[in-house]
Amino acid sequence: MHPFRYCAVLVSTAATLLAAGPVGSVTSSSSFLLRGVAVNVHGVPSWPLASGDDIAAGSDSAAIQLKDGSIVILDANAHAIVDTTGGVLSFRLLSGMMTVTPAQTPTVRFYSGSELLQTRPGTPSTVRAKETSKSRVGNVGLAVRTPTPPPPAPPVSKK
Repeated sequence: MHPFRYCAVLVSTAATLLAAGPVGSVTSSSSFLLRGVAVNVHGVPSWPLASGDDIAAGSDSAAIQLKDGSIVILDANAHAIVDTTGGVLSFRLLSGMMTVTPAQTPTVRFYSGSELLQTRPGTPSTVRAKETSKSRVGNVGLAVRTPTPPPPAPPVSKK
């Protein structure tokens, strides 16, 4: 990652976290996109998530621990957004697949597209992204899946 972009991501993330506080954290063994910026995971075990964050898993899955203890595993190349509406945190799958394990006392609502998922505390549920009106082509109702995988990690410079 270019040093300027890396600094911009850090400053943006820090400002967001200071304003709203973290809603969870994400870990992955490969680069992923956070707010549209590639995150190189080497040397950083966990990245904070804030309300409004958009996350796209890279070539490997991404594990997300939410503040209530719920766990989400985004499959490789899956895309989701974390948001707060009316004081309630929501996790919305936009493309791909995820496995959700709600906390014993969940305070997060999980969605696939615009559909609220019916989950049971402590019980994993695997779901595929629901088609939305934006993913239809004309009147034929064909889903267009265009997840955007993150770019490959930049080479490590040897200084």
